[in-house]
Amino acid sequence: MTASPLAHAIAGALALASFASSPATAQEATAVQADNAEIASMFTADQADRSATPIDWTVVGPRDRARLARIAELLEAGAVRTGQDFHYAAVLYEHGSRPDDYLTAHVLAMAALARGRLQAQQIAASSLDRYLLSIGRSQVLGTQFEPGAGGIVQRNYDQDALPESLRAALGQSREALDERRRLLSRYIQPVGTK
Repeated sequence: MTASPLAHAIAGALALASFASSPATAQEATAVQADNAEIASMFTADQADRSATPIDWTVVGPRDRARLARIAELLEAGAVRTGQDFHYAAVLYEHGSRPDDYLTAHVLAMAALARGRLQAQQIAASSLDRYLLSIGRSQVLGTQFEPGAGGIVQRNYDQDALPESLRAALGQSREALDERRRLLSRYIQPVGTK
């Protein structure tokens, strides 16, 4: 398989994040900074909104938009500083609705990783896939699912875009994706079922 230019760009960004997230760099970046309590509170509310089944999007949608507007203000003001702040901000941006929201989520997740926040690995992967889908491209890590006639299926997934070893290194192995599909089946009903 010949790697596409997109695969090269992704691999380069991931290599940069790996270098930037070395323990010394991460410690220097967050040595005197405390996590932003307001961002943590917004993240907790965001996750609580998604814990109910089914999710009432008429309620959650406006809350998502309000959180996104506020996190944009905090980002502009320089109040997003620590790995946790960037991670939580990435999650809030991924719950936006525009390609720019998803791209910003990806960049925020990369900033979190660069500050040593390894928990941001999943949001870095899923925000990249969500961004690619939103601009009419295929996802490359396989993180985005939707209901299909046979159950939960991956949306427009180019399985040949990246080697499986790279997906696995990013926590997106076939086994991890199968587990995610199983978990999502509790929340998403297959097409044709009630």
